[in-house]
Amino acid sequence: MRSTLDPLAHYRRNDRSVLPKYFQVGKVVDAPEDFYSSRMLKKERKKTMVDEILHNEESLSKAKKKYAEIRQKEQTKRRGAFQRFVMKPEELELFVTPEEELRMQRSIEDAALKFADKFRPHIWPSVKWTALSFFKRAFLVWVPSDTSIRMVMMACFYLAMKIDEFYITIEDFVRNMNVGDPRQNAERILKLEPELMKCLNYNLTVHCPYRPFEGHLMDMKTRMLLLNFDLESIRRDSMRFFQHALQTDVLLLYPPSQIALAAINYGLHAQELDERRKAEWEAGGRIGQMPGAVTEQPVDSDDE
Repeated sequence: MRSTLDPLAHYRRNDRSVLPKYFQVGKVVDAPEDFYSSRMLKKERKKTMVDEILHNEESLSKAKKKYAEIRQKEQTKRRGAFQRFVMKPEELELFVTPEEELRMQRSIEDAALKFADKFRPHIWPSVKWTALSFFKRAFLVWVPSDTSIRMVMMACFYLAMKIDEFYITIEDFVRNMNVGDPRQNAERILKLEPELMKCLNYNLTVHCPYRPFEGHLMDMKTRMLLLNFDLESIRRDSMRFFQHALQTDVLLLYPPSQIALAAINYGLHAQELDERRKAEWEAGGRIGQMPGAVTEQPVDSDDE
């Protein structure tokens, strides 16, 4: 034999996938085995490898250019296919904006607080806080167009009553609703309840600020005996602060203890303002600053 080299064995030891299929050296080499055979001189093999490298670089540049052209054509084709799904400015006006969605939620929250005030038997403040927390957390995931926002609020109240152990039957609950058929309302609320719990990821524990508020008041009463000030006088204004806080996003942003401290601060400032206005009124001062006071407007008269 002219060669002691086994080309197939050498070809197996090397990666066959990276070896070129043929080489150009002025003549066509039919198979990679011929490249390693003794019929080709060492000089010819070296020249073949250099030509193949140059040939690969040219082929690579041509392939990149061709790929870029194909990609551009595909992008143009897809853009034309999906052009009918692109919204125009006049079409976007038909959809609800985030500001309008927030306005819808605020209106439902205001109506829900009125519903809670008229509910019989009278519900605890913690139930309202828990229900509004569920509602706000649910619409971090949902949007008002997904479902009936009013029925979601009713489901939040019914679930909050269960969580706070304010026992009431579904029949008594829907009896307080003045809209819709009681039987249909009960079915929709019971159907929404498991979906609501799934949306909340079954995290149903809500810490309300009313208990920290009572704890802060007791601590202040114990430590501030010499102030000669009735801390119970700030309770009405602090409860008003909690009522206003239910219509904002502070439930999602701050812990209950800080909300309770803010309510005490609000009550103290409101009490101080009331005392100042009362003192001014008793002294016969600026009566016009009293709430509901009516002042006479000066009338200009032309002297002839």
